[in-house]
Amino acid sequence: MKKVLKAQLSANQKHVSSGCTIEFNMNENIQLESIVKVRANERTFNFNVNGISADGGEYLKISATEVGYWGSKIDRLKDFDIRNLIGVEIELVTDTEVIKQIRQSSSYC
Repeated sequence: MKKVLKAQLSANQKHVSSGCTIEFNMNENIQLESIVKVRANERTFNFNVNGISADGGEYLKISATEVGYWGSKIDRLKDFDIRNLIGVEIELVTDTEVIKQIRQSSSYC
């Protein structure tokens, strides 16, 4: 079972985008740019896998940054406590049409 281990919000800095980043472990192989989703506070949040590392154990350490329409992102929600993400299950998105919609919504202004 894949669950969020760490969540972090960051401000927009030079060469670093703002938003929420999560970390989790998994024993299945995953590719960079894969989309995963988590459900917290009755909302679904999508994340793009942007880091994969291995330390010789059975698990991969994965980091992912939130994607989607900027107005709906976690850092835009005034009352959202990112501690609510810790322990939430992660689901790999495999439907190509859903992935296409997520990527398109990331480009909306």
